[in-house]
Amino acid sequence: MGDGQSVTASLIGLGEAYSNLSEYDKAIDFFQQSLPIYQEIGDKRGIARSLNNLGLAYSNLSQYEKSIDFYQQSLTLYQQIGNRQGLAGVLVNLGVAYSHLSQYDKSIDLYQQSLSIFQEIEDIKGLANSLMGLGIIYAKTSQYEKAIELYQKSSTIFQEIGDRRGEAQTLGNLGMAYTQINQYEKAVEFNQESLSIFQQIGDKFGEFKSLYGLGLTYRAMGQEQKAREFFEQSEAIKREIGID
Repeated sequence: MGDGQSVTASLIGLGEAYSNLSEYDKAIDFFQQSLPIYQEIGDKRGIARSLNNLGLAYSNLSQYEKSIDFYQQSLTLYQQIGNRQGLAGVLVNLGVAYSHLSQYDKSIDLYQQSLSIFQEIEDIKGLANSLMGLGIIYAKTSQYEKAIELYQKSSTIFQEIGDRRGEAQTLGNLGMAYTQINQYEKAVEFNQESLSIFQQIGDKFGEFKSLYGLGLTYRAMGQEQKAREFFEQSEAIKREIGID
């Protein structure tokens, strides 16, 4: 590995580490530092990766217009170098950003494009994540039956590849969707399954979300006492892991 590549690898690693700590301003600084070095050594894939990382960081700061600008630059480069994997990933990120801006038709189109590429390159995990993301968009637009169909496809793939976290997330999403269409028994069942998996794999944030989802379902059923019990459990985990 050349000096330029060693430096950029370190900068990207630091940027991603700070992103994982939710210190996005610091992450942005390191990703920005990597760009001119990638440009100097002519590494278009590295530039595309840094631009995508900058988009993610700005998205996490809720600066969606800025994140879209970086994603678009990254997308163009991935198209130029024929990197289908990178292209599909950026399409998903763009879909997420546009959904935050309530541009759901645009978001759905981008997710559909990513699905086609994930299928083409046989990226099964990418396909499952994209199906789940698309389901979330349909749920946001109150198209719950469509969302459920996509979540079920996603859940099946996650089960087949042994991705327990992905499976639990999708089951939780199914629970939320069934709550919205007043199918409460199914909603409780899926939320309980989601909770069980998150507990088994030690995912406290997932456990918090599942408990909160159960609280919402029982509240919708008019069982306020039971709902309060789940909300209290979720609040306790929230304090334990230190999230706002």
